[in-house]
Amino acid sequence: MDKQLSIKLPSSLTAETSVKIWEQVLGAESSGQTIFDASDLTFCDESGLTLLYELRSKPNGFKLINVSPSIEALRHDAEEFFSETR
Repeated sequence: MDKQLSIKLPSSLTAETSVKIWEQVLGAESSGQTIFDASDLTFCDESGLTLLYELRSKPNGFKLINVSPSIEALRHDAEEFFSETR
C-alpha cells in the first residue's frame, strides 16, 4: 500500500520557502500521494505560483487542498497568461 504524506504550506510561498517545499516534493514523488494543505497560504510570488502549477499538473502524486479563492484566482490567472505566451 502506498504511503500518504501531508505537508502544510507556509503562509507565504516565495523563492526562499518554495525551495524547501520543492525538496519535500522531490523526496515524496515515489512514496505515494502527498497532500499539500494550503489553508494558511495568503501570498505567492512567481516561485510559489510555479510550485502550485506543478502540484496541480501531477494529480496522481500530489493533491492540493484548502486553497483560498484569492490564491486559486491568482494561480488560474498566471496559468492562463503562461499558456497564452507559448
